[in-house]
Amino acid sequence: MPSSSERSAKNFLAGAYLDRRSELREDPRWLESARSDAETLFLPARGTALGVTGEPPTAAFVDRSHALVRSSSDDAWVLLGWFRERRCVLVQLDDQAPLADSHDETLRFEELRPLAGTLDAEEAGLLAYARALAFWQKRHQHCGVCGSPTQPTRAGHRSEEHTSEPPVTVR
Repeated sequence: MPSSSERSAKNFLAGAYLDRRSELREDPRWLESARSDAETLFLPARGTALGVTGEPPTAAFVDRSHALVRSSSDDAWVLLGWFRERRCVLVQLDDQAPLADSHDETLRFEELRPLAGTLDAEEAGLLAYARALAFWQKRHQHCGVCGSPTQPTRAGHRSEEHTSEPPVTVR
């Protein structure tokens, strides 16, 4: 059994760093709002590898004009919430998406585990949340009942398919 000091050690991947604003997941115009807001932060990811930049690494937030954001599909966007008072959207890129068009030589994709101890605590928490959602979506691309492809809904926090009777919703 862990000692009391081990049990009370602070979990730096949890905290009030993110206002998830879950009610906005129901807004059918959330994509339009994110696109039109020049202050929106976009966090690119490839699979479970997240966009980082610099040494020591920091989250590689990009804006709406970035080539990776402009070329991504609507289904690739997940509303994470408000981070440091700004809307934050995960942009999931295809594993084969070329980076050459991005003109951003500092952006790289890395797994979180080796970086977690070097990142700012708030950014580490946000990246852990983004990675968890990316992992969840990757594992729920098809219906567990009939095998049909699912479509992300509720700003990327739910997957649905409408072939099965009754329709299947994965949360």
